Amino acid sequence: DVLASQLPYYKKFHRLMLDQGYYLPPSPYESLFISSTHTKEDITGFVHAACEVIQP
Repeated sequence: DVLASQLPYYKKFHRLMLDQGYYLPPSPYESLFISSTHTKEDITGFVHAACEVIQP
């Protein structure tokens, strides 16, 4: 439900991922896609960066 979304958390996540070199859609209501041009290393790097920035 959009009304229950945690926009401030996404904004912080978005900013921290930019600091890690990953550009995400600026709105949590937009889709994020991977494609065949992304390598396993690209995806692994993204997952590691996301895990790093969500740690308390």
